[in-house]
Amino acid sequence: MVKTRSRWTGRLGHFLIFASGADRPMLSQCPEVERNRYQGLGGAVATTAITAAVSMAVAVRLAFHNTPAGVVAGVLWGLAVFNLDRWLVASYRSARGVRRKLITLAPRLLLSLVLGITISEPLVLMVFESEVTAQVTAIQRERQERAEQEIDRSPLAQKIRSYEARIEDLRMGRAASGELRAQLDRRAELQRELDQARRQRGQVGAQLQGEQNGSSGTGRVGDGPEARALRERLAGFDRQIADLERDLAAAQKAVAGQSGQANAEIGRLRADQAKLVAERDTRIGEARRANSRIDGLLVRIEALESLGRQHAAVRAAHYLLALLILLVDILPVMGKALMGAGGRSTYENLLAARELEAKEHSTRRVLRQVEATTELRADTHERRRHRRSMTRIALAEERYRRQRRVDLDIPEAEHDLDR
Repeated sequence: MVKTRSRWTGRLGHFLIFASGADRPMLSQCPEVERNRYQGLGGAVATTAITAAVSMAVAVRLAFHNTPAGVVAGVLWGLAVFNLDRWLVASYRSARGVRRKLITLAPRLLLSLVLGITISEPLVLMVFESEVTAQVTAIQRERQERAEQEIDRSPLAQKIRSYEARIEDLRMGRAASGELRAQLDRRAELQRELDQARRQRGQVGAQLQGEQNGSSGTGRVGDGPEARALRERLAGFDRQIADLERDLAAAQKAVAGQSGQANAEIGRLRADQAKLVAERDTRIGEARRANSRIDGLLVRIEALESLGRQHAAVRAAHYLLALLILLVDILPVMGKALMGAGGRSTYENLLAARELEAKEHSTRRVLRQVEATTELRADTHERRRHRRSMTRIALAEERYRRQRRVDLDIPEAEHDLDR
């Protein structure tokens, strides 16, 4: 059990040293405290990478609602951040002077800040997930109401309302044709005359009854002259009522004929209106479906900002949590900078010596190559000069033989044979 634990601890220590970007064989020559420092630095790098992996997994899951894709993206992003942070801490060298330290630290710290801001927001969304989800629902409802209001103000909705007003006018007779309007007016006039004639007949009938029983009128019981006159008036009203009822029935028939056309027009308008209403409902349904699909990363960030504007406590918690995650993300670079605050450590001195030795070795190799190249060029130049000298000697001998042949007057053919 102890051996297994020590083996696991040793492997973990080796991994942390690898994460810190340090050279393990060289670090083994340093004191134990130096190895512990670099193991802690490697732990900070690993923590940042794990935080980045979780953040990317959450971001992809919120954006695409796909957990496997989020896991794959989180692993890849974690490895990328791990490698980048490892390079940042490995390439940092302690420098003398505040100016040189700031120049060395500034670009690395800036890059770490950018990574920290990128990583912190999805983690904050994960912490406030329930509150953000409720706010997203409120945002979706508000957008849906705004979309329905825009549809209600559209030309389509205005056309539907104009159809409704036209149908109501036709139903109430306000939009009737001229002939139907005249028939409706005549029917109303006949109805008023009929009602008046019936009231007058009722009054005359009451007077006749009072005259006959002596309770009113002349006070004489029986059928006297006044009673006969009232009976004649009552008969006249009966004839008038009969004529008005006949005319009213004719007018009602004419109105019914004209109303059939109005009803046909109402049916046609209702059919057209139904098509427009179906199109409006389709647009509302499309807007509702599109709004329900808006549940990604951006709308959740908007919901979190909205919660922060509404509640100061949420805003303070948001900023504090984001700052905490940001500090964790810049911890590797800041840790490496703090390690070199007191000057170069034993490991950095060994590393500087190794780099100087490697540089000198490289310089010697370059010098040897330059010397070899110079010697080769010198040998080549010497051979070329020797060839030019031999050529000049050969030309001089040729001129000497020709001059000797001329002096001895030897023919050219014999000279060629001699040669």
